[in-house]
Amino acid sequence: MPHWRFWLAVLGAGCTPAQAQPPAITQNGIVNAASQMPPPLASGALARGALIDIHGVRLGDNDSRVILENGGRATELQPILATPRKITALVPEMAPLGAGSIRVVVRGQSSAPFPIEVVSGSPGIFSRNGQGWGPGSIENLEAGGSRTPNTADRPVRRGGRVTLTITGAGNRPVQFFIGEKEASAVSRPVRAGRQEVILEIPRDSPQGCFVPIRARSAGLRESNVVTIAIHDGAGTCDAGNPGAFIPRGPRSGAVFLVRTRFREEGGGNSLLDEAAAVFVETQRETPIAPLLLTPPEGTCSFFAGSYQLGLAVPRSLSAALIDSLGGRGLETGQELTVGGVAGTRTIRSASGTPGFFLGKLGGDAPPPPARPPFLEPGSFQLSSRGGPELPGFTVAVPGPPALEWINREKLDVVDRRRPLPIEWRTADSGSRVVIVAMNVDPTSTAFGMCYCSAAATARHFSVPAWALANLPASTPDAGLPLNLLYVASLPIHPQQIPASGLHSSVAAAVNALARRVEFR
Repeated sequence: MPHWRFWLAVLGAGCTPAQAQPPAITQNGIVNAASQMPPPLASGALARGALIDIHGVRLGDNDSRVILENGGRATELQPILATPRKITALVPEMAPLGAGSIRVVVRGQSSAPFPIEVVSGSPGIFSRNGQGWGPGSIENLEAGGSRTPNTADRPVRRGGRVTLTITGAGNRPVQFFIGEKEASAVSRPVRAGRQEVILEIPRDSPQGCFVPIRARSAGLRESNVVTIAIHDGAGTCDAGNPGAFIPRGPRSGAVFLVRTRFREEGGGNSLLDEAAAVFVETQRETPIAPLLLTPPEGTCSFFAGSYQLGLAVPRSLSAALIDSLGGRGLETGQELTVGGVAGTRTIRSASGTPGFFLGKLGGDAPPPPARPPFLEPGSFQLSSRGGPELPGFTVAVPGPPALEWINREKLDVVDRRRPLPIEWRTADSGSRVVIVAMNVDPTSTAFGMCYCSAAATARHFSVPAWALANLPASTPDAGLPLNLLYVASLPIHPQQIPASGLHSSVAAAVNALARRVEFR
């Protein structure tokens, strides 16, 4: 099935022999090796002394040369690792600043020049999955000097110390923030292009399984955001972040019933009730989707990448979730059944792919046909007959929490340099409010999404300017109209799926309100 990945699918080689063709760099193909931030975004510049990844095809092997041309001269970059599809190279410490280009030369054949910008500092933090998001490549520093990986099962206490690795700091001072709290940091170079940073966890930092960590250079360039597990008590971090989805083994399941009320351009509203479900096998403790990494209340996270060409624009959070999920789908049967006060609906596997389900339950929004609203107040029963890899099950899911977005009509324009105020009303104290802002640059396909969380009873939240800074600006060009802003409520304590064979699961109903905005 087509997946909405936060990276551009690597282009396959052509029909003619590879040695007869020059190397080629893919769209958004030169990035900071840690952040993987697309070049068109505000923090997508390459820093002096940084490790960079070059993605493409026919990039050679040990015979590859990487040439930076800017400032009126050509500088050869040192390849650290080279394969036909990726080169990791080191930007020289004294590379000329400013706009330029990079070419890859293999046996005398050169790629087209790829435009880049060299700056004095633009940090990236290494993540465990190598994609620039999710749990960071972080180790807890124990009292005796030993190190243990920071995971949901081994969180760090507030006041404790951890190490992480960055690249691209250059010779500029770097600040680190855990949640929104600045952390004291000491760094030292460990090998070419990499710095190890020792952070002390602020005693007033938020607790949780996915507490965001980011860095900012003195030039006000934001890094990518990775997460850390923080918990003061004994055991795992779950108690610090109720409702967190923590993969406890290779097999995971997630089911969401989502009501989306969409403000159409020119006024008017449409409604879409959907069911999205996924049952997958992944590597242990690997997050299966950014939208499942809910940050602690009062904090924001950020994700960036390249939006894959040829995919339909997700009109709802459920569609965005199913498109971003990874892993091998489990054989769970061909359909799910959802029952409620409005009757029963059958949801079939998405594109016939095992383990992935997405279907319309009701509403007048696309896709056709229009159907009566389905996710009305009450409880719902979701059932599966099962399949070869997962037995049948039935799970009861309470209906979507109530939510009213008070200032939705006033937010036609979002200034990315200023905090974005969001106001809401809900009577459900057992829910959490999440805010999602996303956009795609239709020319480069660079994608950005910020994801914030707040207590439902807070009634207002300001998305900080740093979380908006790397969203692409809206353009009048025809292309992907993905300049979307969501406010949604979801339960703090979701249900579990009673299916043997799943190591971790979540089942919840979500109430979402959405509109298009202009990001300036």
